[in-house]
Amino acid sequence: MSYYIYDFKNEFDFDKLIITKQINIDNSIFRYNIYYLDDVPKDLFIKLPSIRLIYNYNNLKYSQIKLPLFPQYDKTLKFLSFFKKLQKFIKEKLAINKIFTNSIEKKDNLKLIKLNINPEFKDFKTNGELNGLVNISYVWENENSYGLSLSLSKFDYTPKVENFNDIFIDDVRINTIPKKVITKNEEIVPISTSFKISPNLLMSAINKLNKIT
Repeated sequence: MSYYIYDFKNEFDFDKLIITKQINIDNSIFRYNIYYLDDVPKDLFIKLPSIRLIYNYNNLKYSQIKLPLFPQYDKTLKFLSFFKKLQKFIKEKLAINKIFTNSIEKKDNLKLIKLNINPEFKDFKTNGELNGLVNISYVWENENSYGLSLSLSKFDYTPKVENFNDIFIDDVRINTIPKKVITKNEEIVPISTSFKISPNLLMSAINKLNKIT
């Protein structure tokens, strides 16, 4: 099925949100599928703002994680505001007389979002950067409560840079502007700024030199 990605560049049109009738999954477990009407009903994805991880997620035992929306800046605040409006819309639309389970939790000064995740996605580490898409799949309902089912779908994870010596630029062009100082003899002496070249880059340049025959 086709999909629609909301990236916060425009206002979200809740009038285009489709919530299906109750689907019986297993005895007292139900679900309500969610689609976004964009010419045709489409799976709905929300762009996750770029966040920094403050917990390690490795060797996951469960298929759900609580992901801190950290740090808080304009995009994470918009993300939180959207989910507040979305959950309010769902509660009013379905009007289920049960406890609604919020997808956003507060822990100390952090806001965390509960996401389903493939256990094979392991090895998210502290201070890594995470971007991705959150799939708003459906509303689940059991005997006592109901809430949103959210999944972390396509994502881009960048680990923290531990060693800057591993990073080098293939083509370095630096224009240095000489500085001038006045000595005790009132002589003006120019001093050029200096910089260090990565050992990897230096060896690459040496290897490209023609050998002397």
